[in-house]
Amino acid sequence: MKVAILDDYFDTLRTLPCFARLSAFDVTVFNDHVDDVNVLSERLKDAEVLVLIRERTKITEPLLARLPRLRLISQRSVYPHIDIEACTRRGVIVSSSQHPGTPSYAAAELTWALVLSAMRRIPQQVAALHAGKWQTGVGHSLRDKVLGIYGYGRIGSVVAGYGKAFGMSVQVWSSGPSQARARADGYAVSLEAGALVAALRAGRPGMAAIDVFEQEPMLDVTDPLLAMENVLCTPHIGYVTREEYEIQFTEIFDQVLAYAAGAPVNVVNAEAVKAP
Repeated sequence: MKVAILDDYFDTLRTLPCFARLSAFDVTVFNDHVDDVNVLSERLKDAEVLVLIRERTKITEPLLARLPRLRLISQRSVYPHIDIEACTRRGVIVSSSQHPGTPSYAAAELTWALVLSAMRRIPQQVAALHAGKWQTGVGHSLRDKVLGIYGYGRIGSVVAGYGKAFGMSVQVWSSGPSQARARADGYAVSLEAGALVAALRAGRPGMAAIDVFEQEPMLDVTDPLLAMENVLCTPHIGYVTREEYEIQFTEIFDQVLAYAAGAPVNVVNAEAVKAP
């Protein structure tokens, strides 16, 4: 069985213990990111199984139409980047573990690293030191400051705990059940309209730390967020640790093994299992 893995930027998956789960299959790993449907369809034309790393590549109807051998997409977590209806029509099973009740500690830790770095101006101080300058500015402490968190799920709830431990006033806006949980924990606030860039320019919030962007990869060096002194941006690396990869891809590769055994698991489009 031919298995294709997309967007493994640093060729990390081969080095993980869980990669041995795929030893019985013909596996091809692609390390670069490609959006072009023509290139993707050529690369994946023989693949029966496609392994995705989060939302890095969109799986659309035009692409699926050119992949007649594809039968399984295996990934983890949410799937807004996959055309589920098109997969179902074409008999492509989508297996994606939703791992309820499992906090994402790697992403929460990266979030806190960004908070500390932004408030203490660590990137600016490091850059100045490398340029031969000593103490080029004064940062801020976290205690008694307000920490605003958007979302109160597997990441936000852990970050809220970090904020409380640092003596911050934690305010959370989320939706549905998550907002109810935030309210029960005493963190819930209402969300006021207003774009982030404009708000930052006005000084409220005073600092922002951003790891996720609407369009990724975000390679536009002229983006206003990258030019603002009170913003610290990283390239969606919250979940990118060897430990988190081992957890995620153990599940993803087990989904491949389940499909190969004729009993797919974590199927989000059950109708595809019965499709011709």
